[in-house]
Amino acid sequence: MSARICGNHPYYETCPDCENEVDYHAYLQSPGWKAKREAVFAERGRACERCGDTRYLHIHHLTYDNLGAEPLEDLRILCWSCHDLEHPKRYNPL
Repeated sequence: MSARICGNHPYYETCPDCENEVDYHAYLQSPGWKAKREAVFAERGRACERCGDTRYLHIHHLTYDNLGAEPLEDLRILCWSCHDLEHPKRYNPL
C-alpha cells in the first residue's frame, strides 16, 4: 500500500479528506517525475546541495504544495544522509 499525500501533509501521513491527493510512491515512478528529476540534475549537477557528496542522491521537495506540478525551485538535490536529516524518524517508545 502506498502513502497518499497532499500539499498540506508530510509524505508519511494520510489525507483522507483531501480532494487533491496524489499517490506519492506511484508519482515517483512516473515518467513525468523521472524527467523532472533529471532536469534538476542537468541544471545543478550531480552533487548534494548541502554537503557536496556525489553518492546516493535524492531529490527533496521543499514543499508538497505543488506536488505533480512542482517547479524546479521547489526541489533540492540531497545525499541520503542530508535527506534523512530533513525527514527525522518519529520516536515511538513501543
